[in-house]
Amino acid sequence: MPVSRNGAGKSTLLKSIASHYLLDGGQILIDQVSIDEDRRLRTQIFYLDEDHLFFKNLTLLQIGRFYQQAYSQFDENQMTTLLAQYRLPLKQNYRQLSKGMRGLFNIILAISSHARYILLDEPFDGLDVIIRKNVIRLLLDQVGEQQFSLLITSHNLAELEPLIDRTLILKDRTISHDYRLETLRQTARKLQLVLKTNE
Repeated sequence: MPVSRNGAGKSTLLKSIASHYLLDGGQILIDQVSIDEDRRLRTQIFYLDEDHLFFKNLTLLQIGRFYQQAYSQFDENQMTTLLAQYRLPLKQNYRQLSKGMRGLFNIILAISSHARYILLDEPFDGLDVIIRKNVIRLLLDQVGEQQFSLLITSHNLAELEPLIDRTLILKDRTISHDYRLETLRQTARKLQLVLKTNE
């Protein structure tokens, strides 16, 4: 999970991996194979750029069927089941959803794609506590079942602790630190200080 302040390059990193941006240099590799050499690898990556959505006037069902054309493993039954579970109407237009409901739908769409790599850019930004808990619970359930990998950007590490096992710290558009959380937990030490009062 990349963590950094705003403007450090988190969104640019995801858009580059998803081929929304052309690279000035370097390569994006999956299992040591460049996605430019084998374009089928791009169907293993799911990224939804909310800044440039072209389907805001479509219904949730229409959006799902559009993505079904791009992802051969897309599971429409799973999508409709999850939408019903979270009370999102199939025939409602995307633009009519609240920000929280849009975030929840985007996660459902990503999960239903059955892509091996799901890229989420600040997925909990602006969500209320209840929706955030629903989204985290949904992701935890599906990661266990489907065994896909999540790459989540955030500037708030605390809210993602239940989901992540590795953290990359970005600074000035460069990875400055790479932490394995299990290693950190094993080496962490708790200190308790007792200070004198000014009595």
